[in-house]
Amino acid sequence: MNFMRNRLTIPRKVQEALTASIAPAIYTGLFLLLMLVWHVAKLPNPERVFEAVASLYKTHGLWIVGLSAFIEGLVLVNLYFPGSAVILIGVISFRGDSIGAASVVVVTMLAFILAANCNYAFGFFGLHDLIKRLGGGLWLEKAHRWYDTKGHRALLLSYWHPNLGAFVAVACGNARLDYHRFLCLVVIAIIAWNTLWGFLAYNFASLAKETATQPLILLSAFVLWTLIAFFSTLIKETR
Repeated sequence: MNFMRNRLTIPRKVQEALTASIAPAIYTGLFLLLMLVWHVAKLPNPERVFEAVASLYKTHGLWIVGLSAFIEGLVLVNLYFPGSAVILIGVISFRGDSIGAASVVVVTMLAFILAANCNYAFGFFGLHDLIKRLGGGLWLEKAHRWYDTKGHRALLLSYWHPNLGAFVAVACGNARLDYHRFLCLVVIAIIAWNTLWGFLAYNFASLAKETATQPLILLSAFVLWTLIAFFSTLIKETR
């Protein structure tokens, strides 16, 4: 009983900070699990695996990138699916081939736009209640507050990462934002952000590859992401 009472008296600013750090914490845990499995199973060196996957992409990988991007763009599902990594490898695998890299980015954009329409429909037809029951309630509540505060700009700002954009898209559907306006804004946001990330990944492919094949560097990045998400939100809520 005392434990339950203590849980109920957690300050709201701490609750918000914990909510903001849920996604990066999940990614950190999944990556730790992957590292453990990799070590126990004595799987090949990550660099060799990276090269093998890159070679696969060059042969017939666009449909893999498209499917991964679509799943990455779907609300709630994307919290447990490392679609961003698949897309990143897809762009890096075409380093030196600007047309191939551009094809990956275009396929990713189209898949994200299709997923955004699905997320809008989830909110418009009242399926946001199902998302809450499946564990996305806190994220959805935050997306609603962000939409209420920033209005249509929330779409443009949130799609720097499809996980965030997905929840905001659901909030837009639930708020009955005009579909044509929603579609216009989401297309602009997805094209702008994906062009930026694709440009950076392509032009810094060597650095991205080196980082992606060093588990300790990635683990440090995930931990840092979690801490930044927690403390930045805590500071913001305190102010």
